[in-house]
Amino acid sequence: MKTAVLKFGIISGLIFSTMVIIMILLEGGSGNFESGQGFNYLFMVGAYSMVFFGIREYRDKKLAGIISFNQAFRTGLLIVLIGAVFYTATWIIYQHFIDQDFTTRYTEYMVEQMKSSGKSTEQINSEVEAFRKNMAEYNNPATRAVYTFLEIFPLGLLISVLCALLMKKKVSV
Repeated sequence: MKTAVLKFGIISGLIFSTMVIIMILLEGGSGNFESGQGFNYLFMVGAYSMVFFGIREYRDKKLAGIISFNQAFRTGLLIVLIGAVFYTATWIIYQHFIDQDFTTRYTEYMVEQMKSSGKSTEQINSEVEAFRKNMAEYNNPATRAVYTFLEIFPLGLLISVLCALLMKKKVSV
């Protein structure tokens, strides 16, 4: 399992890191955070497809084509964990060392989005206040790491369950 997990986890992580870099380049300090959305989903599909390929390789090459749900899920989960750590590390490095103004620009962008939403001034002010509080917490590096990890991990968890269900094979009698 270790070989498949490392191989496909690292590939997944490199896809996620590439996604982050491309999103950064597309935004380019402009505050236009919408430009990378399509690429974001495309890269997520690519990164999470590694769960399927990793489980399949482990099942077919190491387990003679037979894998339980538990084995498949654990394999997928470990691949997702590696990918999520790459994603988190890339964002942390970028925001901590390269672009310390990212949260300021993102906050300004979100406030403008809220103001143009057509909601009442009271609703907008309430949402802006909550968002600013959230971003103040996000400036703590440990909180930033947790938020960033949780941004990507839940979908990977779901993908691991689905792939484990699809890939499990029992011994035929």
